[in-house]
Amino acid sequence: MSEPRVLQAGDTWTWSRSESDYPASEGWALVYYFAKADEEPQALETNVSGDGFTVTVAASSTAWPSGIYRWTARVSRNGEVHTIDAGQLTVIPDPTVACDRRSYEEKVVAALEPALLKSAGDMIIEYEIDGTKVKKDRAAAIKELDDCRSILRARRRAANGQGFFTRIPVVFS
Repeated sequence: MSEPRVLQAGDTWTWSRSESDYPASEGWALVYYFAKADEEPQALETNVSGDGFTVTVAASSTAWPSGIYRWTARVSRNGEVHTIDAGQLTVIPDPTVACDRRSYEEKVVAALEPALLKSAGDMIIEYEIDGTKVKKDRAAAIKELDDCRSILRARRRAANGQGFFTRIPVVFS
């Protein structure tokens, strides 16, 4: 098993990792560091499992804010430290907690449509998403709105089993 790509807040998180160059049986310790954007990294200690390592985080400790987190895996032994891997994962909201579950694209459409209507004729559009104020020139705002609508249409088609492309019946005579 390797690092997950998606974690659910409120669930118990667990995964394993083996490192042949840095086996736990030789005294290596593995620590993961997780950070959202430019926030302070949060360390997750691992447990030794033979030559490998296991991460287990209790459900009571996974009430993390949803979003994209960057992670770094580092091993250490006797003052020697090596970064062995890095990546990102998404934490999705706890299903038992009330929150805004709309996707980024849904939020953009909901914010941009009224902003464009309200600012008819203005060259700069201002809107807010998740507490962040955004200013864009009108053309860039319209392009972002079109892009988000396109992504949402593709997701709806996929959810309805239609795949990426829409079938168009053709009759030859």
